[in-house]
Amino acid sequence: MNESSAARASLSFSTEGVWSAADVLTLVGSTAAVFDAFLATTIVRRREEQYFEILDLTMRRAYEYMDHPIYHELYHLWREYFDMCRKEERLLPLTPPFPFPYPMSQVRPEETISSYQVFQEIDSFARDEDRLQVRRINVASPGEFSFSGSGEIVREIRELIKDIWYRNKQERVRGELEIIEKYLSIRRENSDLQLPPLTGKVDMRLVKVVQEKVHALRRLEDGGKLRCIAEHMETEEE
Repeated sequence: MNESSAARASLSFSTEGVWSAADVLTLVGSTAAVFDAFLATTIVRRREEQYFEILDLTMRRAYEYMDHPIYHELYHLWREYFDMCRKEERLLPLTPPFPFPYPMSQVRPEETISSYQVFQEIDSFARDEDRLQVRRINVASPGEFSFSGSGEIVREIRELIKDIWYRNKQERVRGELEIIEKYLSIRRENSDLQLPPLTGKVDMRLVKVVQEKVHALRRLEDGGKLRCIAEHMETEEE
């Protein structure tokens, strides 16, 4: 995983009032956790993409080195089946009704690592430069906390916050988890990651972590420490 090569963007919060050390920890920790949740889903998507790349390489090798018309025909059948699986967002293609001319690893979906597991062990899956970084801190009233990270993830966080903040209270209580799950599980049309959507549903434990951290940010806003996040949170390409 190398997000450092991707376009980066800053994510800034406008502060006011007097801040305690605990307030600072809440803002930094909550923002970093939300970022890591999106980073974990990105890592899982990349692992799935690598799986398809291995399958593709396996098929191309079979086509190149098994010089017999029957293998050429099987290769084209497999290519069609392979493309269908990707289009339908299947992680592991089902066994087709025709032979595959080269050994293929069969890993069951339940044996693959989940986004929540990646999140819990994010230090093992992502380098320091992949993680959210502190860009600027201006301690004043008004002041600013600015972070830097993957432009794609920063945009997703901004859209998630706006989506939640601008719903009325009843809609937030009823549909907040669904909103977060949607943002963690789908690739948006303006994505620059070029990755397939996650197979299946995102781990609800990760969804609840994001919900908890979003609530922590809202409490800072309600306590007069952050100006309205949805209105004053700024993002900027670096």
